[in-house]
Amino acid sequence: MSFSIAITEEAPLKVQVTYADASKERKVLSKLIESGTITATRSGDGKIVSSFENLLLSMSSEECSPQSGTMTSKIYVEGASEPSKIYKLSASEGDYKLEDITDAEKPVEVEDVDFEVCDIADHKD
Repeated sequence: MSFSIAITEEAPLKVQVTYADASKERKVLSKLIESGTITATRSGDGKIVSSFENLLLSMSSEECSPQSGTMTSKIYVEGASEPSKIYKLSASEGDYKLEDITDAEKPVEVEDVDFEVCDIADHKD
């Protein structure tokens, strides 16, 4: 199966990167994804469309973590025009929660999720 990630032309990613001032290695301190949408597809499995709104990620040498902002992901099964699931990650003051907002009137907080919100390996220069 092939896997691809593409930036949506209608909503390109707008990202600000903050570096440590005196770092020879250009150490990243944080990334702010102000806006934008990406689409991840895997042949035969449908797609995931993720939109960002002021998602601030703080970086250290070992980890990165969401500090504020939101990311909303819509999951589409192969051939579907409507998402089968919609999830929203909301961060505030370094804490975050994940909600299933497929039914917007009855959001459900998702607990015991086994995934990393942010992998530092994805943000190395």
